[in-house]
Amino acid sequence: MITNYFKPLDNNYKDKHSDSKWKKINVNESKDSVDININFHEDKIINIPSHCSTELDFFKLIFTDELFENIAKGTNSYVDLCKKKFEEQMEIEKEEYLNENPDVEAQQKYLEDFENIRDKNTNMISKYSNVYVNDIEDYFAALIFMGLYRLPNYRDHWSNDILLGSPCKNIIGIWKFECLQKFIHTYPADSVGKNKILPLTKEILKNSRKYYIPSTFVSIDERIISFRGRDQNLVYEPLKPTKYGYFNIILSDNKSGFTYAQILLDDYNKETNDNANEGKMFNAVKQLMNFLPKKFLDKDKFILVCDGLYTSEELMGERDFFTLGAIRGNRIKGENKKDIISNINEGESVIYKKCIKGNESTLVKFHDNKQFYIISNYIKKIFQIRIKSWSTKYKNWIHKNIPNAVNEYRKNMKGVDISNQFISYYELNFRTVRWWKRIFNEHIDVAIINSLCLFKKSGNLNITQKTYRLNLIKAIMMKNHPFKFVNNVKLDNLHLIKADNSGSRHNCKYCSERKSYVTNKCPTSKYYCNKCKIFLCVDCFYNYHEKIFNS
Repeated sequence: MITNYFKPLDNNYKDKHSDSKWKKINVNESKDSVDININFHEDKIINIPSHCSTELDFFKLIFTDELFENIAKGTNSYVDLCKKKFEEQMEIEKEEYLNENPDVEAQQKYLEDFENIRDKNTNMISKYSNVYVNDIEDYFAALIFMGLYRLPNYRDHWSNDILLGSPCKNIIGIWKFECLQKFIHTYPADSVGKNKILPLTKEILKNSRKYYIPSTFVSIDERIISFRGRDQNLVYEPLKPTKYGYFNIILSDNKSGFTYAQILLDDYNKETNDNANEGKMFNAVKQLMNFLPKKFLDKDKFILVCDGLYTSEELMGERDFFTLGAIRGNRIKGENKKDIISNINEGESVIYKKCIKGNESTLVKFHDNKQFYIISNYIKKIFQIRIKSWSTKYKNWIHKNIPNAVNEYRKNMKGVDISNQFISYYELNFRTVRWWKRIFNEHIDVAIINSLCLFKKSGNLNITQKTYRLNLIKAIMMKNHPFKFVNNVKLDNLHLIKADNSGSRHNCKYCSERKSYVTNKCPTSKYYCNKCKIFLCVDCFYNYHEKIFNS
């Protein structure tokens, strides 16, 4: 069992049991090696409340009512703060004008205009206050729908044109939407810098971790949150689909793409930065892996899969989890480093072994379309696997042999990419000049994707992300506007009473069947049912259809 494989070691043992160079071995020696016995497990959900059945219930497990209340509270306090700053600025301008213009008549005229302008703007700002939780929910529903149905301008969603109109006008008015877009704020409203958004993002992921345990394979990769403003925290990644934005390090499940933890805006834990020699990325990986459930680690170990930006030899010495990753040539250490990074022919592979802090690690050098290195501390046996792969040289699919460690890396290094792909389909990419609002919208998407994973694991396997988002919008509309929205009902299927304006009248169907009339002549009516195509008295319309539906 792997529980007995890891034992606490002191620093003297680690230094004593670390080799100074990599040992080259042949394929036959590698085949004789024995892999570590790992108890693989699937991802699963835990502690889901029994009342959760709809999409909105699962979404509010992650984006809770408390978070909605804090946003409403922060928005109201931010409006009051803006009102106070506006009045202070007006008073400063008033004093400057009175000091520069001693003329009494000019001062009196200015004071009259000043009072009118101040009252007008103060009243306008006061209209933005009194924001409630329902308003925030409606704002979220409108944003989610804009991600599903994109138009050139956001105001087109409230257009009266039949080609541009959308249900947004039934969710929230454009005036209220623009007010919230301008003044929406996290709590407290006077927070500055990272504190504007980091408490909210941490709470979203903390709620996500309460209900989900990842599978054996987890991956760490970056996510770029798009933003083109001016900020010292922005990065440029020319090879990424999103080139400009905020660098976000993500820990996610490899199977579902569930975002489990993250490091945003260089928010590193100072306790993990005690060893600067091991590198910033090593400390980031350690901090993210500490979020994995400790009780679960006593039974099974997680396998971390990461690319060359995060993989280092120091990770191979960790005993809390296994590691599989691509490593850069300049991060390989040893006396025979020059021999290891020397070039080999296409299709060839070389195997090395080395003991790092008491853990035997395997390094595979392989040349596919280019030369790269795969390192692991749990794969001991290396053998060839035949796969179908795309060749950039021949521009076609070919069959070739690759080492099993390379195949294992390619198969499991996809968790964050799955999450990024899901978000990109219906992204809430609402343009804004305020940097923290871009991160705010991104984490609404993260909450939706995570709640979708929980919803699928609870038994709804066939639901798509598009359907989930639509049902989430409908649930919010039914909760806040039950009289504006009727779910899955078309007017063509309703029995409606209509009048025949041609002047002709016909016998009432219901009266003629019951023969309830006193005179010998059946009552006539100009009203008819558009669905049944029969004429009925106004008083008989309900009784006739009740009889049909109950029969």
